[in-house]
Amino acid sequence: MVSVGRFLTEENKPHWDSIVAASVAHEFGHCMKESRLGSQRVQLFDETLNALGLDGSVSAAVATRMLKQELFADTVALVYATNTMAPEEADAVIEAIYQARVKFGDSDPSHNTARELQAVKNSDLKLGDGETLGQAAIRILSGLSV
Repeated sequence: MVSVGRFLTEENKPHWDSIVAASVAHEFGHCMKESRLGSQRVQLFDETLNALGLDGSVSAAVATRMLKQELFADTVALVYATNTMAPEEADAVIEAIYQARVKFGDSDPSHNTARELQAVKNSDLKLGDGETLGQAAIRILSGLSV
């Protein structure tokens, strides 16, 4: 589990409760039945794969799978924030998650979803009629162009 200090900073202190709620949604995203399908549909940017230092080994496959699962869970958190929080609050939470990924991406490439998260942020994060958080994450990730 990632250090909470990466997401809860002095700058975003007014939004800590909402950031914690989105972090719980992220962790819940790992448990969703849609997680496996969603992770399979993710196409990662070449720069992201290069940062993992992939060389075709089994560990590279594991690292890629972990990164895709993190991106799925991050997407669930962004969809959750968008659909349960006031727009200004959701924007602050989404930006806090994104900035943490940017800031710590180089030191933790297995969780560096920053490139793809930028594209996710620009997607339609609103739930469709009857759509679950997991289904929305799959829809969004399936539509990313890398």
